[in-house]
Amino acid sequence: MHSYTFEQNQSLSSSTNNSTSAVIVNSFISPVMLVSYTLLAFYCNAVLNTAFNDLRLCYPLSIVKIREVSLMSSLYKISKILFVYYNFEKVTLTKLETEQFLNFLNIYATILILYMKKNY
Repeated sequence: MHSYTFEQNQSLSSSTNNSTSAVIVNSFISPVMLVSYTLLAFYCNAVLNTAFNDLRLCYPLSIVKIREVSLMSSLYKISKILFVYYNFEKVTLTKLETEQFLNFLNIYATILILYMKKNY
């Protein structure tokens, strides 16, 4: 998190602000809004590859609950990291960085978490 700069998403912030309420139409396609935040896109792809794609051919029902708990644990850890990051960095963030961070949190909470919840 410390090496990630939120100013790099300046050009995409206005489009993500207006479209965060959009409903995810196809559950097999990752939400396009994640592209504007590479950390979220990488996380989403990693989860899709490990938890879904690798297991799609032979998915034992006995691990459904384990996968759900692992995913929720992972999302909880990310939330905790974001909370700690903001508490330590809020005084050093510029107005633009703060706005971008809030957009990042909005996409994380309203798009990524709902997408993951819908697909597990």
